[in-house]
Amino acid sequence: MHTRITYKGFDNDEVLDSMLLYMYGKCAAVAEAHEVFGKLQSRDVVSWTILISGYGLHGYNDKALEMFDEMIVDNVPPNSVTYASVLKSCITLKTLPKGRKLHMEIAEEAQDIFDSLPNRDLVLWNTLLSGYAEFGPNNKVLHFFTHIQLDGLFPDVITLACIVRACGNLKSIIIGQKIHIQILLAGYENDRFIASMLVDMYAKCEYLLDACMVFDKSKHDGISWNALIIGLLDCGYSSHVGNCIEKMFLEKIHVEWHCQHSKCINVLGYAWLRHPTFFCLFFTCFSRAFEENKENSRVKKASTKH
Repeated sequence: MHTRITYKGFDNDEVLDSMLLYMYGKCAAVAEAHEVFGKLQSRDVVSWTILISGYGLHGYNDKALEMFDEMIVDNVPPNSVTYASVLKSCITLKTLPKGRKLHMEIAEEAQDIFDSLPNRDLVLWNTLLSGYAEFGPNNKVLHFFTHIQLDGLFPDVITLACIVRACGNLKSIIIGQKIHIQILLAGYENDRFIASMLVDMYAKCEYLLDACMVFDKSKHDGISWNALIIGLLDCGYSSHVGNCIEKMFLEKIHVEWHCQHSKCINVLGYAWLRHPTFFCLFFTCFSRAFEENKENSRVKKASTKH
């Protein structure tokens, strides 16, 4: 078909060239795809993205990142599909620095779009805050919270949860306590998600008494239990963790284990003697800690070679 297109003199048709590029990319003929791409008279974001996606789709992730860098040099701004393809290649190659750089670029673009909007309601503000609370930088969450108040908007549960999460990550206990007062005044203290975030914040700031007070007054779930347990481990109170885990089982809480696995091994190693179910947690933590150590060793060896 490609030969016939060339014979008919349609090889400079932009639509047909894009379709050929897409076909070769999908069929794992990346060399042919690159050849078609090299003959394009104009290379837009669509053609660049098709080529990058084709390389990533068939395991040529290094080449996908190389093409992305060339795309930037060529002054072609990437779109959401381009970013998604490149991020997949970063995940496959486990190239964290490149992934972080891309994340910052995406955040900046999102910020630019947000700033250009004429009317910004609380839903839009919460979307922006959620992104910064999840991926950072967390100080932007506190910065934009001030702007929300200046816009005359009243924070809801989602807004306050983002602020509390950011305060915990930044260990900003003073601001966190002020937000806690706002939560009490707004009547959100019984919200499970807010309560879990408060427990997490106080635990990260090493205010364990406050964390326990919030925890005792709230309805417990797996998230709040995890926050409390990790806080106890981080502050050196590992002897209390076994009792917490036992209470979790008594309350029939479904365990989504997000603890720092290496810290839990000794605690769970003793706990399972008292309760057979703990053996499953012990085995899980041990296995994950082993995998983490193996991966860390691999990264260190790779870095020393370079």
